[in-house]
Formats: sequence, structure tokens, C-alpha cells
Amino acid sequence: MNQNVPAPQPPWSRPMQSPMVQTIVSDDAIDLTTDASYINCVTPKAGGGPYLLTIPDGNVRRQTKRIFVVGSTIAATAPFKLTGTFAGFSYITFNNAATSAILEWDSTAWAFIGGNAQLS
Repeated sequence: MNQNVPAPQPPWSRPMQSPMVQTIVSDDAIDLTTDASYINCVTPKAGGGPYLLTIPDGNVRRQTKRIFVVGSTIAATAPFKLTGTFAGFSYITFNNAATSAILEWDSTAWAFIGGNAQLS
């Protein structure tokens, strides 16, 4: 046996990789293939009103999704309104800088489990 060949590293001891990120730049659909979505739009909304975002139903029970508004995006543009299948509310409004939402799919709807976005 060759003493210079390292043993394979077990999965539980490997360093975590950073989450994949989707940057949303206008009215757009939230991508579920990424762990986090960053809302970052610098173009003012034509005609005013909120940017309308959508999130599709989750793929598996306990799937989580983190959504963030970065910097002063809201002050320079317009609020963001997220619609989808939600548990106990109709939509989420991101209307301040540094607003966030953490959602978890419960097999039938997205549940709000954290963040400071406004639920309606």
C-alpha cells in the first residue's frame, strides 16, 4: 500500500461551499435552483408601482429559499412585491433597504420562517 496517497475526505468533514446566488434585476421570476436570490435593480420602474416578482412552488418538503434586497435599491427604484403560494398570507413586500425573507416549502405552500419583509 502506498503511504503517500491520502485517504478520501468524508463528506461531513468537507468545508461548506458558499450558496449559489441569483441576482434579480427587474420584474423577474425567483429561481429555485439557487439557495439565495438578491434583489438588485438600479433602473427606476417605468410608470411607478412595485416590481412584481413571482416564486414557483417548491420542489421538495423543507426546501428553503432566502431572498434579500441589497443596499439602497429600494430608495433608488420602487418596492418589490413577491407573489406565490403562501401559507397564511398573499404576498411579501420588500420596501426598505436590507429587507429579507426566509421561506420554507411545507409540501403545499411557502411558510415565512424569518426575515424583516412585510407580509400581506
